[in-house]
Amino acid sequence: MQERGSSSLPGNIKELGISPSAGGPRNGLGFAMTTFFLVAQMAGAGFLSLPKAVANCGWVINDASYSLVVDLNYYHSPPCRLGWIGLVMMVVFCTGVGFSGTRLGACWVILEERWPMCYRDSCRQPYMEIADRALGIHGRRLALACVLITLVGGTTVFLILIASFMKVLVTSVSICEWVLITAALVMPFTWLGTPKDFWQASVLAVTTTTIACVVILVEIILEKDLHPNPVYQNPTVSSFALGFGAILFAFGGASVFPTIQNDMGNRKLFIKAVVVAFAEFGWKRCVLRSAILIFEVVVGLAVPDFGKILNLIGGSTVTLCSFILPPLMYMKLVDDKSNPSWPQRQIELWERMLLWIIVGVGVVGGIASTISALIAILSPDSFSTSCFSDFYF
Repeated sequence: MQERGSSSLPGNIKELGISPSAGGPRNGLGFAMTTFFLVAQMAGAGFLSLPKAVANCGWVINDASYSLVVDLNYYHSPPCRLGWIGLVMMVVFCTGVGFSGTRLGACWVILEERWPMCYRDSCRQPYMEIADRALGIHGRRLALACVLITLVGGTTVFLILIASFMKVLVTSVSICEWVLITAALVMPFTWLGTPKDFWQASVLAVTTTTIACVVILVEIILEKDLHPNPVYQNPTVSSFALGFGAILFAFGGASVFPTIQNDMGNRKLFIKAVVVAFAEFGWKRCVLRSAILIFEVVVGLAVPDFGKILNLIGGSTVTLCSFILPPLMYMKLVDDKSNPSWPQRQIELWERMLLWIIVGVGVVGGIASTISALIAILSPDSFSTSCFSDFYF
């Protein structure tokens, strides 16, 4: 296989206005700041969907039995009062994604060990490089598609979510109009450079998320007696699958883990912290990122329901990037003994079994969640709420 690191980019790098040395380890992120970036990446809009996702996954203990009632949409489930399956799934997914993320970090360390001349400096597409070395060119293309769709879809969710919040504050402006306003305000910030160049954003994100969680918990305690006891419905196949996708979206930051790791000064500390810095370039960055933002606005206007997009991205590309690809790439790299000079690594039986369980859960849940999300998006009700229908009719 051809040796490549940051040189794997097509065409002449200088013609693209990219500095190959940018984002190198000398001025890299430290352990503490990397941890802030990881928390900021993992704790965000996805967590706002967790209460509904937990409810969708169902409540398994009721007055009559301990069985999980699933159906085919035409059966109306009886109400139940108590259960934990959604909370259990949340803990399991959090643990699984965290462990999968550490294996993804180990993959990059393996690349540096085996091809030091290619990967000691900055690499612009670390996740794709890992996929290329482990799964070949087709794996690289699959990883690239998944990462792009995940990041574009996640940003679209943020746009719709911000617009929904602003609609509550300023009711005279519609959500569709707020999507356009939000995109216009956000666009200049998309022209900034690498994560280490605007580290203040990660600190602000962690701080505001922490404050929001504290406020929500305090309000729940203060208003507990003001609300009647809730009655939860047993899950349907569709609601359970959508809950799976929403929970995974909340923990779906693994696709950018290698990027943050590549920004670190000491990359071997990444597993302990368990997201390459984009090189400096000028107007082409502004044009490209503005075009991507415009595309996200179009998607947001077409489906102005952040939950539906969140479920689709969470069940499809996030599942691939966080649950399926990292274990597969790690096992493939470790099992590759083609060069005797490489440092030898072994995977314990328990670890291999755990990795395959993570892959299996991701495959089954991802397929079910993606199908359910597509059905919800393509339903007639979705088209009736599209902003384009409001603009033209």
